[in-house]
Amino acid sequence: MKNPLITFLAGLALSVGGLYLLFQMVHVNLGFGGMFLGNHYVSSGIVMIPFIIAIVWIFVNPKSIFAKILLGAGVLMILACIISNIHFSMIGVSLFEFIMVLIMIFGGFGLLIRVLFSGDGK
Repeated sequence: MKNPLITFLAGLALSVGGLYLLFQMVHVNLGFGGMFLGNHYVSSGIVMIPFIIAIVWIFVNPKSIFAKILLGAGVLMILACIISNIHFSMIGVSLFEFIMVLIMIFGGFGLLIRVLFSGDGK
């Protein structure tokens, strides 16, 4: 294509469309199990204990900096536990469909790169 704007828009449409189709093929399963801290497995109930203690401590003494630090650590532990238990799986698609999605994504990126790094100054 001679017009770089059309090439750019076509590449953008291809890559966004391909990514949309790829994301439609993925199922996300989320669980709240435990997490590993070093070599030790910590169950989800144990992960909640610092959070619960911090909540009680903040209600008893709202100005305590240690209670706020413990609350932040508890929230971070809960988030880490949730993130570590996310499982991605793909639905059953044909090889042809999967290859077409990959061609859309990387072909679109190729068109974008060609326009952005063409070096003709337009």
